[in-house]
Amino acid sequence: MEKYLLFLLALLPVGAWAQVGGTCTIDLNIGNVKASKVYMVWKEGELNKIDSADISSGKCTLHTNIPYPVFTRLWLDDRGFGYDNGHRPDLLVFYMEKGNIHIRTVDSVKKAVITGSTLNNEIAVYRKYVSGPISRLEDLNAGIIMAPEGKRMDTAFTNPIYADEHTVVLQLKELDKQFAKEHPDNYGSLLALAEAGGTNIDVAVIGPLYDSLSARLQHTEEGKGLAEKIETARKTGIGAAAPDFTQNDTSDKPVKLSDFRGKYVLLDFWASWCGPCRKENPNYVKAYHLYKDRNFTLLSVSLDRPGDKDAWLAAIRKDSLEWTHVSDLKYWYNEVAKLYDIRAVPQNFLIDPKGKIIARNLRGEDLLSKLNELLGASPSFTLQGEVKPATYPAMLYLTYSENKKSVRDSAVVLDGHFVIKGFISRPLAATLELKDGNSRRNLSSQRKLYLDPGVMTLKASGPLDSAEIAGSPSTQQADDWKMISQPYLARMAELRSRRYYQRGNRDSVRLLKDQSDQALQDFRYALTAFVTQHPDSYVSWDMVYDSRVAMDPGTFAPSFEALSPEFRNSPEGKELAEQIVSVKQAEIGLRSPDFSQCDAHGNPISLRSLHGKYVLVDFWASWCGICRMENPNVLRAYNAYKDSGFTVLGVSLDDSKDKWLQAVREDNMPWQQVSDLKGRENAVAMLYGIQGIPQNVLLDPNGVIIAKNLRDKDLMNKMMELFDGGHNMRLDGHISSLKDSLAIFVYYTGNKLRQDTVTIQDGSFIWQAVMPEPQRIQAMLVPSHHMLQFYSDIGYLELSGQADSLDNVKLKGSWLNDEAKAFQASIRNFSVSERHQRVEAYIKAHPQSLYALSLVSDMLRDEDSEVQPLYMTLTETVRGTPTGRRIAAALPMMKRSAPGL
Repeated sequence: MEKYLLFLLALLPVGAWAQVGGTCTIDLNIGNVKASKVYMVWKEGELNKIDSADISSGKCTLHTNIPYPVFTRLWLDDRGFGYDNGHRPDLLVFYMEKGNIHIRTVDSVKKAVITGSTLNNEIAVYRKYVSGPISRLEDLNAGIIMAPEGKRMDTAFTNPIYADEHTVVLQLKELDKQFAKEHPDNYGSLLALAEAGGTNIDVAVIGPLYDSLSARLQHTEEGKGLAEKIETARKTGIGAAAPDFTQNDTSDKPVKLSDFRGKYVLLDFWASWCGPCRKENPNYVKAYHLYKDRNFTLLSVSLDRPGDKDAWLAAIRKDSLEWTHVSDLKYWYNEVAKLYDIRAVPQNFLIDPKGKIIARNLRGEDLLSKLNELLGASPSFTLQGEVKPATYPAMLYLTYSENKKSVRDSAVVLDGHFVIKGFISRPLAATLELKDGNSRRNLSSQRKLYLDPGVMTLKASGPLDSAEIAGSPSTQQADDWKMISQPYLARMAELRSRRYYQRGNRDSVRLLKDQSDQALQDFRYALTAFVTQHPDSYVSWDMVYDSRVAMDPGTFAPSFEALSPEFRNSPEGKELAEQIVSVKQAEIGLRSPDFSQCDAHGNPISLRSLHGKYVLVDFWASWCGICRMENPNVLRAYNAYKDSGFTVLGVSLDDSKDKWLQAVREDNMPWQQVSDLKGRENAVAMLYGIQGIPQNVLLDPNGVIIAKNLRDKDLMNKMMELFDGGHNMRLDGHISSLKDSLAIFVYYTGNKLRQDTVTIQDGSFIWQAVMPEPQRIQAMLVPSHHMLQFYSDIGYLELSGQADSLDNVKLKGSWLNDEAKAFQASIRNFSVSERHQRVEAYIKAHPQSLYALSLVSDMLRDEDSEVQPLYMTLTETVRGTPTGRRIAAALPMMKRSAPGL
């Protein structure tokens, strides 16, 4: 949408008048207008000039030497603010020329009368001729400028105004052409033709009008400049052969326009600093992906400034512009821009396979429409159907990802029917949601589906997730895979749960890990079988491609090889093939690939220099939220074992040094950090085949990979396995101002009570144990005999607090303790009978909870008659834990005192 400023920029001359320069004397009389100083601004070539004078009794005189008549802005400093670049509504625009110019006003500078200047007199005739449209444009602009900020951002408010502006501008251009026709010897005609031609001169219209101008006008510098632009437009107009050129790409390799001969090419002029260009880029991305396989591409020429290569490259990455880019980084003096007479961006030229320009400045839907006309219809979809919302108004929201960009579309449900239409480059996975039209709350479960080209019909007689979809082969394949994979996913979930509840028994954990590995392998076999049956399906491709993160080449490669050659040989497929090779170099049991990369100070750090220690190579970035959440876990491991032969080497996938170092400071990461600031193309990440973060690799002192992708408790558990002599629980405690010297911990190992004694030094201690299961721990401090009670977990724990508030110590790392504290706090203010009821309700509502098992144990100790039926509500897995088995053995002896947990 064209937007015009208060004063049309096209009224500025683009060259210099062919008149003799000299001194311009300006006699200013502002009458009763209150002002102390006058300012004038103009340009001579590319130089900005400014002059000023003090006003006394409403009058002043300025003497200025100029090389030729120059377009000038004059305004008054009526508030003592000084120079402000001429950005004021009340200012006078005119031409300074050799001689004496008289300027008189009584109320505002804008309405001043200029005498003594032939040039300004002629231009005044032109301005009066077009004053109607100009005033209308000023009013429309004022309507936007004066509106509240919220309205200025509301397209429902602004779009009609922009539409009116566009109409008025078309009227203005017609008046410009008419003025030039009626006034062939008036200087205003040169301005009129410059305005009518704009940045996309129609030679067939402007050329004859220019030829009809007087020789006096054509021989001015302004006239010669307009003639050159008409000639350039003739060379770059529709139907002309696109001028060839050579310019370097992002890797400083020369690229010729003629290299693309045989394809439709959109030659795009843009810059990273250009807001409208960046807003247009998503349309280019969409067109590129829709038509790149149909003999179409883009070639972008950047008008970025000298020294701004990083900004240029960053914009290419951020906007996902995957085609060829060139620039000489000369800003508006870019040689290709000068060749094509580019005076504003964005602009583009559509060039056919023979090198002929066939269209200019195609944007948005106009570009897609033209490509559709030339290359055939792009794939489109229509999703229609019936739903039964529980309330009206109701909305359906369709969400999918196209070319790494999230797309969300919607439709109003009318009488149970809806229609959603759109364009897609290929079948795409999507999610459909039904929401209340007012509150946006969900009215049904989601429906996963695939968008296929053509018409798809959905029918939902009940919940949306069970809706039938006709006309989408890909959705049918996705539904088939869901049914096939469900048993495998359920089996893996069951084994994860069993491993969790039996994590205190290392033999059981080892057995369950083997079973889990086998279940995952069975799942991958099933996936490979499905891909083999559907090698050309985008459902198959998406499942394989999405599993590339944290890739296991042994299970990934067969699925990849089952894909069709079309997928494997695509650019993304070739990347996967390269990743398989890279990841195979970094498998567990192999010596890690060596590398060297610079730290924040530019000093090279090699992996080999850290040999002799256990090293966690940690891949992360400041912009990765999950990485930042994981950093405290890495810090915990580092602090606990840095003096035991362990260290961390962070590899950042940042492209901003400032943001990288800021994150290092914020997350308190004291270990060595390296980065080449190439973002996802970090050389070390590519060496290890890293496609997603966070990821890490643990090396032994000889550089052999012994584990990968250890997170949260898995990392600390591995540390304890390596450094803590077989213990599976470590508690690091620090209680400020504590005077006690010993801590005695009491806990169960099987059916036996055990106690461990640890030394306290300056309030700090470390307790390590082989814990068969998460359980309640009692600790006595000596000599004070103060008792601490908490719920332990397997793995690494941190206990902290103050000596004067031992009842409020905090335990980190134990979900069981968190659950217990939350429940106890919720029943604190209830009566005994009410607490008893809530305990029973909690046990029934949480049959998988080890804390519920602990509550059952308390009831057993109190010989509660309800203990046996409550115990039976717990899952078999929970009843099979050591504590569960102790309770089972004690139930027949209810009359006797049962041991506590």
